[in-house]
Amino acid sequence: NIVKQIRFFLFKNCFSPINPSLNSKYLLRQIPKGKPFLLTVSRFDVLKGQFRLLCFIKKNYSLSKKYNFLFIGDGTEFKNCKDYKEEYNLKNVILLGSHERNNLFDIYNQASGIIMPSFKESYGVSIIEGLSFKKVVLTFENSLLIDKNVKLIDPNIIYSIKKIDQLLKWNSKIKNSVIF
Repeated sequence: NIVKQIRFFLFKNCFSPINPSLNSKYLLRQIPKGKPFLLTVSRFDVLKGQFRLLCFIKKNYSLSKKYNFLFIGDGTEFKNCKDYKEEYNLKNVILLGSHERNNLFDIYNQASGIIMPSFKESYGVSIIEGLSFKKVVLTFENSLLIDKNVKLIDPNIIYSIKKIDQLLKWNSKIKNSVIF
């Protein structure tokens, strides 16, 4: 019985995705200060679109004056993305590798927005996580527009900082959100 109580306590207080952990603070220290950041959290795989996001960042290099782009995850495409980042000297891209979801509390909380570059998602956990922190989610795919605070961007267009800033404004007037 005491073992069950300890497990319950640990799960409730240490492993919940909505509770911050000590590793969350450590991750924040890995992010360069002075610029807000946009976050993407997902397995690095062809359908998840991280490489497409890197191409978008390269094309929209003026965004690097204001934003850092933080990638969390690992997978088969991680090395290709890392090589591309280095080849094109994308200094505003930070690849942090894989981390437990309960370590991401402060990262989500401090992000200026979430980018979901996937070609296809069955559910979109990062969208729900981002919205739960009242963060606008930018996506390249119409199929992921599940809420008014999930906004479509075209990966083939060059955006101004002003336009991205406008897109990242949370619309608190929305009723019947998928989260609130």
